[in-house]
Amino acid sequence: MPIAGSITGTSTVCVGSNITLTDTTTGGTWTASNTKATVTGGIVSGVNSGVDTIQYSVTNSCGTAIATHIDTIYTVAICDSLLGLKQTIALKDGLIVYPNPANSIITFEFSEQKDGTIRIMDLLGRTIENKVIEGKQTVSIDVTNYKAGNYIYQVITNNGIWSGKIGIE
Repeated sequence: MPIAGSITGTSTVCVGSNITLTDTTTGGTWTASNTKATVTGGIVSGVNSGVDTIQYSVTNSCGTAIATHIDTIYTVAICDSLLGLKQTIALKDGLIVYPNPANSIITFEFSEQKDGTIRIMDLLGRTIENKVIEGKQTVSIDVTNYKAGNYIYQVITNNGIWSGKIGIE
C-alpha cells in the first residue's frame, strides 16, 4: 500500500486568494472535494465561501492512499475581519458570524441558503430578538439599540442548532 504522507499548510484562504499546501510524499495528485476551492500542484485558490476538503492521492500497484486537509474559504469581508479590522467569532458547519464585538450590525453568513430562525438572547436566556431566515445565505441583524455587553446567539435550521456568544460595544 502506498503512503500519502501528511499535508501541511494553513487551513484558511480568502476568496480570490491562494495558499500553498505541501505533502511529505512526492508524486501524488491534488484534488478539491467541491466547488469552494480549486487546487493545482498544492496551490489552493479560494472560489466560494465555505469548507472544502483538499486531498492528496498517491497510487501504486498496491492501491491508493489519500491524505486530507480541511480548508475554510472566507469571503473578502471575513478576510478583512481576520486581518484585524474585526474578529470573526464562529465557524461551525458552514456558519460564520461576524464581527465580534459588534456595534451596529452582526452578520450571519451560511455556506448555502437556509431556512430557520436566529435568536439573540441575554445571558439570562431571555429572548431579545428572533429573526426568521427564509432561503437566505446572509442575514444581518441591527444591534444599534442593544445595550453594551455579551449576548448569546442561537441559529436553528433543519440541519441543527448552533449557539455562540457575541459582544456588543
